[in-house]
This record gives sequence, structure tokens and C-alpha cells, in this order.
Amino acid sequence: MVILNSAGKIKFYQEHGYTARGESIQEIVSGKDFISKYPNQSLEVEGKKISQIHEGPVIEEFYDVALGKCKDILKKSITINGTPIICDIYKTQRGACMRIEDISQYESLVLSKEKILRHLEMKQASFDDAITYEVIDFQGNNQGIVNVRKLAYKAAQSLSTVVLLGESGTGKSMLARQIHENSNFYKGAFIEVNCSAIPENLFESEFFGYEKGAFTGASDQGKKGFFELANHGTLFLDEIAELPLNMQSKLLHSLQNRRFYRLGGNHEVSVDFRLIVATNKDLLEEVKNERFREDLFYRLNVFPIDIPNLRSRKEDIPLLVKKILPEIRKKTLKSELNITSDAMIYLTGYTWPGNVRELENVLERVANIIDHDMIGLMDLKMLESSNSNALDLKIWVQNLEKNLMRQAIEMSNGDYKKAMELLHIKKSSFYDKLKKYHLE
Repeated sequence: MVILNSAGKIKFYQEHGYTARGESIQEIVSGKDFISKYPNQSLEVEGKKISQIHEGPVIEEFYDVALGKCKDILKKSITINGTPIICDIYKTQRGACMRIEDISQYESLVLSKEKILRHLEMKQASFDDAITYEVIDFQGNNQGIVNVRKLAYKAAQSLSTVVLLGESGTGKSMLARQIHENSNFYKGAFIEVNCSAIPENLFESEFFGYEKGAFTGASDQGKKGFFELANHGTLFLDEIAELPLNMQSKLLHSLQNRRFYRLGGNHEVSVDFRLIVATNKDLLEEVKNERFREDLFYRLNVFPIDIPNLRSRKEDIPLLVKKILPEIRKKTLKSELNITSDAMIYLTGYTWPGNVRELENVLERVANIIDHDMIGLMDLKMLESSNSNALDLKIWVQNLEKNLMRQAIEMSNGDYKKAMELLHIKKSSFYDKLKKYHLE
């Protein structure tokens, strides 16, 4: 390393690169005394021009760049003491800077750089994905829910029909709305239809609408059906498997053409909407049992998304509770609403057959009953004693016991004897629980 003063004379010269003495380049450039690399040997370079120490065309080019006689020189190949070097010379405010790089191990260096770049690209892609998919507001860190968010975002960017699968209460309606709000149809209406609640004799008037005077009791203004209301928006058909076969046939024909006649009308209506359907049944099994039309199944089953149930992602319960409580606080007109840690453990020990919807209902019922702003274990137990979808204390205790066993084994690095000491239980009891909870 060579530092020149403004007169072009050498101020600091270091023959073999950086020393281990801790000199700061910033301090040396600012005027601090430097430490000689060889205390007992004079290098005799101070005050000399660099051309007197180093010879060759590259030194002349270095001077030319410093004096502004030529532009920066990039990626120049030179050899120093038999070592191949890549050299860059840059113009600075008061002179020039030369950077050299040993390329004797060029192949391994390139491979290393490519590996680093690939790693950075993967990290960037992962980061971009996380930001992109997080626009889907569907709470959970479980990998199954992360995959649901990814698929929902991809579905929102396409025009394909989406089928939402999952047990009742898993949030199919909420996810359908999220897909709509992140799609090209977000400016249009979101029309949600519960197919199980439509009487067979009203199917056509509900889906296709009717003209005034179409039948006795018809509105004088006529009525738009679900198809027209959803035009340029999203039509969400919940519980699609509950439609009778003859209604499925009418629906299939209209979906294929996106054209229909209002009841009592003679003018064909054309519509354009995004279709999302949902069911808690296995549609393929329904087809095999001849309860669902095969042609309608293949018309709908383009982009399926399966939402996991709550009991398979109990680690998400604290996150869901955190999201639900502020909404319940507003409904119950409470200034504050929180939950104790033992109550949270109690909730994670329950199986939740009604999934997220049941969790919401339990929390809202408790919030309405209590006179304080902190939901505790006894509040949940009080709800259980009132026979409202009782939370099973036995299950809660077993889950707590299993978690404590697992933690003790992990803290003991698999040493069962130490784990027994941590838990203060006998060997026979320990091994019984080990077998009971499949922790061998």
C-alpha cells in the first residue's frame, strides 16, 4: 500500500500489504504517525517518487490517470512477482487509486462468488415472496397456512375458478374475500351465496333474477340474480356440494356460457365474474357416490386450495387469539381485553372441532360473561361448566403434561435420568408417560 502526499511524494509505503499492528488508514491519511513494518530495517522510500520504487507501464498509467491525462483503467491484467493480477485504476479528487486483485485462484474465486450470488438471489426471492404473500390476511405461521397464503395470492392473480376445501369454521369465506380483494375484480362486488340455504323452487329466480310480473308476487321492479350482482366482481358459492343434482345441471350450463335469461325475460344477459366455490366435503367422493355431477366437478376443480383444520396447527392459536381479542373487545364494548398464560395453554389443549369459528365463539362468550378485562383459566372453566361446547380439562392436562415431558427431555439432551430429576417423578411413572405420549 502506498500513500502519496499532494506533491506526489511517498508518505507511507507498505511492501507486503496490511500489517497486524492495527494502523488505521483513515488516521494515517489524516496525519498520524505510522508504525514501520520492519523496525530494524530502513525501506528508504520516503520522499521518493513511486516510479523510482516500481517500474513498468502500469505505473506510467497510474500517473496518467492521477494527472487526468486518461480515463479510469478497469480490469487490466498484469503480473507482479509472477502472480497474475487484475488491476483497476480510478481517478480520485487529488490523484488516483489503484486496486489490485490476485487471480491465481480465479476459478475457485468465481465459483465462490457465484455461490454467494445464488444464495443472495434465493434470500431475496424468499424475502420478496414473504412480502408478496403477506398481502393475504390469513393468520398463521404453520407451514400449511403459509402455503395457503401463497396459493391464495397466486389464485388472485389468475382468472381460474378456485375451489376452497376444508372443514367448517376454517375460514373459507374469509379466504375467498381475500382472494377477491387482491384480484383484478376487487372494484366489483363480492357476492356470497350459501348454496345449502336456497330452496329448489327459487333457484332460477335467485341465481338469474326475474323480470317484473314474471310470477305472482314478483316485484314490480324485477330483480337481479346473483350472476348479475356479481358482474365484474366475484361470485362465491359456499357449500357447493349441497346443491341438488338438477340445480347443479342448471348451474353448469350457465357457468359454461356466462349467459342466461332472467325468469320471465326474453333478453339474454351476459356476465363476467370471478368464481370461487367452497365445500367441507370431498367432491371426488361425492362424484363417486353420484351426489355431485362429474362434469361440474371438472369444470370447478381448476385451482383447489385445502385449508388445514385448527387442531393440526395449534401453534397458531396464540396468534389467532391476539387477532380475535381486539375485535371482540369492540363488540363487547370493553376498554381492554386480554388473556392469561394459563388460559392460553388451556385453549391450545382443546381439539377445536369447530375450528377458528369455535375459537371466536368461545372467546366472545367468555368476554360477555366476565366483569373484568382479563380472561383467565377459571373463566374458561366456568364456560365449560355451563355446558357450552365444554373444553375438556383432561385433554388440557394431558397436553400440558406432554409438553413438560418433551421440554424436560430436550433440556436434558435426551438423558432420561436428568429429565426425571427435573420433573420430580419416579422412573416407572416417567416411562409410562413416555410410552403414553409417544416420546420414546
